[in-house]
Amino acid sequence: MDKKELKKLLAGLSIASLIAGASLSMTGCATA
Repeated sequence: MDKKELKKLLAGLSIASLIAGASLSMTGCATA
């Protein structure tokens, strides 16, 4: 595996987790 590919994968994962966390906290605040 290429280092560039690995960095891209890590960046995508971190961004995805950020979005997931933000949406989760938003829905949690809305329902609370």
